[in-house]
Amino acid sequence: MRKSRLNHSSFRGFDRDNTPSVLGVPEDFQVEILIAIGKQRESAALPEDIQAREQPTPRKPLAGFYAEGQFNFKE
Repeated sequence: MRKSRLNHSSFRGFDRDNTPSVLGVPEDFQVEILIAIGKQRESAALPEDIQAREQPTPRKPLAGFYAEGQFNFKE
């Protein structure tokens, strides 16, 4: 399996009332969480106040939450 270089971060707070219309989510769906997925930049590229908050947290690896191709999640 190819090793991904993607990182993820959940949004601590978002506008639950307006998010569905902004994202075009059908009315019979509900947005429970927003997660940004992308390539991590060097922390030096971030503003200083954000650099100070950027600390690793003990989380399950991203590979435990997504699969490429055929379903292949393992415990």
